[in-house]
Amino acid sequence: MSVPQHALYLVTTSRPWTGSTTGYIEAIVNDERTGSNLIRVIDQLLAGHPVPDVQTVQLAGGNDGLTGLDDSDFVGSEAGKTGLNAFDHVQDLTMLLVPGRATSAVHNAMVAYCEVDRDGTVFAILDPPANQSTTGIVDYVQNTAALIELTEFAAIYWPRVLVLNPAKSVFGPADKIPVLPSGILAGVYARTDSARPGGVYDPPAGIDKGRMFGVLGFETDEILEEAKRDLVYPKRINPLTTGPGLPRYIDGSRTLKGSSNFPYVAERRGVIFIKRSLKQGLQFARHKNNTEGLRAQVRRTITAFLLTQMNNGAFRSREPFKAFFVDVSETLNTPSVIFAGKLIARVGLATNKPAEFIVLRISQDTRALEAELAAAGA
Repeated sequence: MSVPQHALYLVTTSRPWTGSTTGYIEAIVNDERTGSNLIRVIDQLLAGHPVPDVQTVQLAGGNDGLTGLDDSDFVGSEAGKTGLNAFDHVQDLTMLLVPGRATSAVHNAMVAYCEVDRDGTVFAILDPPANQSTTGIVDYVQNTAALIELTEFAAIYWPRVLVLNPAKSVFGPADKIPVLPSGILAGVYARTDSARPGGVYDPPAGIDKGRMFGVLGFETDEILEEAKRDLVYPKRINPLTTGPGLPRYIDGSRTLKGSSNFPYVAERRGVIFIKRSLKQGLQFARHKNNTEGLRAQVRRTITAFLLTQMNNGAFRSREPFKAFFVDVSETLNTPSVIFAGKLIARVGLATNKPAEFIVLRISQDTRALEAELAAAGA
């Protein structure tokens, strides 16, 4: 096997196993199939190899392959299965994020991949560009990237978050460093999904379910001002914030498209889950004769699944006829449809909407005064 140009050679002067042992260091590291591509081991204690003196070698000239990367490397191409299209063979992909590349080109490519390439079965978490003020992130979403009202299959968050510096020799002397939040947000999504059966229907937001662990602060203090957050909400931007006595949490659950059928993160991801589950659960119907009996069986299968999801909190009502409907009738499955080898089922879902704002209306209690006036005949 050829050795890479910048391979590292390791010379060992002590071996606890013989060359015939499966745990022998040369057998493991130098194996052509499962061994290292960068390290080769030479046992100097073999006959004819004198033990060398202790040496110190400065490694230089290496290349980690990151030099010159641009947006096209992340966007990739369908023909070459590069960039985002490298995920094409991952059948159970549900979320997409590209940490470290918060650009207009990459964001728009992520949206297109989720909605078009993956037929709306993947949801994208978009990072904010670095050093964005309130007006800066609004301008980016509205003008630079033109993301507003673009899709219900993605959500963008702001600002970047501060975390503990893991290596000051690498990232500088600061105790805290700003990082893109998508990795942390994906963790919040996963935690919410797995918290209970039907967790995917719960918005990954708020001081409880939207709490972000490991976050020490935010890149800009503007996010702490309610007036500033009120500027980004209408632009479908989800702020990350905190308050007196509160943890650092996700303070929004909007997708980029408010005019869509499912404009909220949990709502859209819940429908994705239902769609994927039904598609997998109806595989039994493929290649069977499209008869009235088969369509009735399909209807029963869909209804049974949706009843379970209703009990898991997927819909606005716990009454089936208000929560969903299933139509596998002859109106949809006309002779021409059946002749084309298709079976069509139409499913309607009354999904939940989160309470985004708590409105308190406080007025003076005048009941005692009104009673006194009434008693006086006024």
